[in-house]
Amino acid sequence: MVCLVLGITHGYAHEGVFLNARPDAERSMQVQRVMQFNQCREGCQKTAGISFRVTQVTGYFFTGSNLKPADSTYYTYSGSRGEYDLKRFFDYENPYPAFSYDKATYAGYDNQSNGWVVRSRYTQQFNQLDQTVENIQQDVQGSSWENSFRAQYAYDGQGRLGEYRFQSWDTDSAKWEETIRYTWCYTSSGLIDSLYTYNLNTLSGAWEKSGGLCYQYNSTQDILTKNYFTISGGGPPQTVRTDSFIYANGMLVEKIARKAVPGGWENLARLVIENSNHRVLSETELAWDIINTGWVNNIRNEYSWNGMLIDAVKTSRWDDHIGQWKSSYGLARFAYESFLTALPVVAAQPFHMQVFPNPASQMVTIRGGLPATEPATIALFNITGSCILQKELNATREVDEMINVAAYPRGYYTVRISTASGISTHKLLLQ
Repeated sequence: MVCLVLGITHGYAHEGVFLNARPDAERSMQVQRVMQFNQCREGCQKTAGISFRVTQVTGYFFTGSNLKPADSTYYTYSGSRGEYDLKRFFDYENPYPAFSYDKATYAGYDNQSNGWVVRSRYTQQFNQLDQTVENIQQDVQGSSWENSFRAQYAYDGQGRLGEYRFQSWDTDSAKWEETIRYTWCYTSSGLIDSLYTYNLNTLSGAWEKSGGLCYQYNSTQDILTKNYFTISGGGPPQTVRTDSFIYANGMLVEKIARKAVPGGWENLARLVIENSNHRVLSETELAWDIINTGWVNNIRNEYSWNGMLIDAVKTSRWDDHIGQWKSSYGLARFAYESFLTALPVVAAQPFHMQVFPNPASQMVTIRGGLPATEPATIALFNITGSCILQKELNATREVDEMINVAAYPRGYYTVRISTASGISTHKLLLQ
């Protein structure tokens, strides 16, 4: 199977080791490619009033030079949900669902009948802030639908994901059974500090901590290290793996995973990313060869783009016998629809600005240089994406402005400074 639905999972996953830390990445609904968060980290190029959302993802196998359909997923939306947000779409460190769709239908291709056969469907429910609170998967059983999996999301008072529960359907008792639970803790600046996993003790009915993750960040709030730990029998956490992130020009270019072994650490896997103009060109996953003590090629993803929209992703495996990549593994193609949105025009190239103090309670200063002498717009967005403050600046090269935030509710916001040639986006905590 090449391409599966973005249903219960938060996003695309890879069969390798890099995405196993995502809360439900080990579930059956995985896609054979790695996603990362370089694209459009500071915003995406759009036409005023128009945005895009994914309507279909279709997976193919290669048979020689021909493509053979494997599976496909169709997405339907209501209102302005499902906007194509590259930052959310590619950020596999982000715990939130990748798409805010209303319904999705997954179909596999039947070679005997040469037609599509519907196998699963997915439904999301939302709270008043339009955040996903439930995602249910149902599978075809004979001539009817039967529950399969359910994911539930709970948020804290500042709109951040605080708890995630994954449940499976028990056909004998006809009820949902708890499978696993995750909770998140955040730093004062709103970054993920740690994640804890829990397993249900079937005898006592109580949740027991089984492990988790701890995050460390660099000065630009990019993830520097991610440490995995396990907890057994109520004992202290034991670190079992660490991931290191390497950046160049503000972009993630490499990630290395190491596992704990007696007396130290041993290489496990490596991800090398080639970027250009805030687009990923390729991702190569390498495995560690213990015998020859060196990195060996494993899987490679190559991206083709239509502007800022992903057109297709080709996945290849390394063939040791011929010493080259074999593209017979799979291909995923994307289809989109456009819809009206009230979001402002945003440019593709980022620039650096200072937003302080952060956290803030009264006045916030925005200061820094623009890419060119030109008009600029300062906008403040709440957690639902609504613009609650907008300030237009005349043509200038230097910005030194203050905005009053005292009247707004406490919580997380986004400050966006945009011009015709660039954009700078910042998280802001009001407390």
